[in-house]
Amino acid sequence: MTQVSWSWLQDYVSWKLARTPRQVKVPGKTPGKLMIECDEMWSFVDGKKNEVYIWLAIDRNSRKIFGCFVGDRTRKLARQLWADLPPIYQQSAVAYTDFWQAYTIVIPIKPHRAVGKETSQTNRIERLNNTNRAANFSIGKTKPIIFQKAQQSYWSDLGFCALL
Repeated sequence: MTQVSWSWLQDYVSWKLARTPRQVKVPGKTPGKLMIECDEMWSFVDGKKNEVYIWLAIDRNSRKIFGCFVGDRTRKLARQLWADLPPIYQQSAVAYTDFWQAYTIVIPIKPHRAVGKETSQTNRIERLNNTNRAANFSIGKTKPIIFQKAQQSYWSDLGFCALL
């Protein structure tokens, strides 16, 4: 057991997250076929009127997160997620998503595969989202919905999950 306060830990995680590079280094040549899975999960911040979505893109083989954005559930955020991906993924990867309309508009038709959960093509990203929800009660989706009192606390909690 450590002798640090919860607020100190949140401040430390926020500080650490602010210094973490946003762009991931990808080797020029990657073994095998490139495949990514994209999904979003939602939570509430400061009450039910402020719904926040966490957009993620992971490499299917390495399970590394290559894209992450937090905001609303609009095409603009889907576009930012796609633009945040390293160029090799934008050009060469097959992208598996759910049927959310924003993906079909933002991701080029050729590499995009909109699939249902029953196909198991997005189960890695779904598992990651469920693990994050279970590890971090503030991203709770089921009743009772747990509200975060401050957005800074919310971002710190997310950063803490990402650093685990």
